[in-house]
Amino acid sequence: MTRQERSDDEIFNTPQKRYIRHEIWAKYAIKRKEKDDLDFIKYLTFPALGCYDVKILNDLELLETKEIEGITTYGSVGFCEKDPHKFALIQQKLPGARYCQGTYEDIVGACGEELPIRAQRWFPFDVINLDFTSPLFSSDRNKITNAIKRTFNIQKLKSKSFTLFLTLPALRSADTEDGKNRLDDILKNNLAKPNMEEFKRIFFEKYPFIDINNRIYEQLEYIEFLLISIPKMIVSMGTRENFDIICNERFSYIGDHYDGRKNGTYMVKFVFECEYIGSVDGFSLPHPVDYLAEKYPQRIIEFFNRNFIDINQFFESNGELKTKYCSLEY
Repeated sequence: MTRQERSDDEIFNTPQKRYIRHEIWAKYAIKRKEKDDLDFIKYLTFPALGCYDVKILNDLELLETKEIEGITTYGSVGFCEKDPHKFALIQQKLPGARYCQGTYEDIVGACGEELPIRAQRWFPFDVINLDFTSPLFSSDRNKITNAIKRTFNIQKLKSKSFTLFLTLPALRSADTEDGKNRLDDILKNNLAKPNMEEFKRIFFEKYPFIDINNRIYEQLEYIEFLLISIPKMIVSMGTRENFDIICNERFSYIGDHYDGRKNGTYMVKFVFECEYIGSVDGFSLPHPVDYLAEKYPQRIIEFFNRNFIDINQFFESNGELKTKYCSLEY
């Protein structure tokens, strides 16, 4: 293993990340395959040098692969990587995969007016793993937020339901004030809506100390604020594009190095099932706007009532699981 590969492994192959890959991503990838009655899933990922998530899904026979002259090709995988050297190494490991040498934000045209033709040809996917290393709201024109919106745009264009894995660093200082205020406004708007009275009641039962006249993100731990507000943003995004969004899982963790040191950045992770609501003939299903307007309050309450999991704490309470993922080798 080269120095670069070791460095990449320390960041992207922590015990906490292994747990997510094996216990969570694999489970929901299987669920998507079964739900849509697929022979295999089309999978989009930012795999890092180890390509561990692709290996796990392939071992579970979820991907379309072929053996060509003794080489396994990955016809149902797409990946993005902006670093030229890493890109070349990943391409060697995933022959036959669709690829973009650049960022995901670039390929979906996050800051453009129109969907790039290349992105329209690339999509749709059944499972989309947006494993970002930059915050949701950076000073770079909110590219990540716009890229997530574009994901729904393109999947809608293809009338395709999908499962979304979303990973983001939780850095209060790195998110812009404008971005934090946008999340704050989403939360406050829901608390003020007449059809969200049940959510308001549950919210203030859980957080009776919150003063709605001040910024909520300054009154909560920032990780908890993100774990509440980001799913609300994603549900709203998806609803506008005719997707019924269920936030199944919410996690936080700070990764461990092999020697037990922490790697420095808290991460938040989400699993969303995004079901496209639409009808080819316009008659066989309810009107999407009416259906989703009815479902929206329910979807918000559902995820809010389910506790998020701090994987570090979870490991401390489950020594067997911690040992398993600390000692796991690929």
